[in-house]
Amino acid sequence: MKGYLPWDYGIRNVGRRPLASLLVMLGAAGVVSLVLLMGAFVQSLSYSLQDTGNLNNVIILGAGSENSLEQSAIAANVPQIMAASINSVEKRGEMSSISPEVYMATMIGIGESKHLAVLRGITPPALTVHWQVTITSGNYPSSGEVLVGRLAHTKLGIAKEQLNIGNTLEIEGRKWRISGEFAAPGTVLEAEIWVPLSEMMTQIKRDTLSCAVVTLKPGADFSELELFTKTRIDLAVSAIRETDYYNELMRYYRPIRALGWVMAILIAVGGLLGGLNTMYGAIQGRAKELAALETLGFSRVKILVSLMQEFLLLTITGTLIASLTAIFIINGMTIRFTMGAFALRVDSIVLLAGLLVGTLLGTLGVLLPALRLLRRPLIEALRS
Repeated sequence: MKGYLPWDYGIRNVGRRPLASLLVMLGAAGVVSLVLLMGAFVQSLSYSLQDTGNLNNVIILGAGSENSLEQSAIAANVPQIMAASINSVEKRGEMSSISPEVYMATMIGIGESKHLAVLRGITPPALTVHWQVTITSGNYPSSGEVLVGRLAHTKLGIAKEQLNIGNTLEIEGRKWRISGEFAAPGTVLEAEIWVPLSEMMTQIKRDTLSCAVVTLKPGADFSELELFTKTRIDLAVSAIRETDYYNELMRYYRPIRALGWVMAILIAVGGLLGGLNTMYGAIQGRAKELAALETLGFSRVKILVSLMQEFLLLTITGTLIASLTAIFIINGMTIRFTMGAFALRVDSIVLLAGLLVGTLLGTLGVLLPALRLLRRPLIEALRS
């Protein structure tokens, strides 16, 4: 009984059938690319919500708001009362790390068109409370100015150049000049437009805040702040850790994430079925060759191993092409969703999923058609 076929036998076969080999390789690359895209979407959605929260931050919301920033309303004097009443609030010099904010989604005008934007009314402490935020160009907004996030153009569905510094936006019937751009890598904040709080409240005719974001001292106990919200019934507020708030949002988006993975699995299954058809045709055309190898003394198991080596080489090469495409093209692409926008991240979990799909394509794609072919009587195979 002969040993296994040489490894270079499969490699030479790749070169002998360049068109068939190319089809298998590109087919695997296409399937794996789609799986990587869906995987990156699901993972990046989770990361963008996880990275927005700070363990030391607490969000003060209106009681009964169901932890929704848009539905929440608290009195405008709540931040001042908290600064005077709670010792665990972090201070920067004489300023307490409390950011009073108004959060809303509304239509804004850019040129002749209207777009749905996420606005946040802020004061200077917002830059310390939201520690991920840095102004990358321009300046903090003064009267009649706004600060735009690095991904605000993605959320608005417009060209980035339309939000250049010096351009104007129309918010609630008033023109606002863009004073600068900020970045908050990996968070949903980057898709927002920040407006000076007092001017925003005047423009939208609102006298209450949406929330106050508080930074506690490192190691401070959350219970003091929670006790404050429960004892000050007159303020009608509740407290939730910022990380818990965004974890709840992650649970809200769980069906979308699950749907993304289901789509990735369906793509993989569809690719496998398509691969079976392609590989069956490729193997069927080699019936005489395989039968000749059997007459030379190679067992069917060893012929099958050689075929798997050959096609795994092709599918893994296709997977490598897809992975490089994902790293250099898909990674960093921006996607918008209801809360804003986020950049796709191709991490190790996504790449591992792509490798698994590529390996399955190379294994099952050969195993099923090859077994069917090798079950044929030798004489029949030689006559085919």
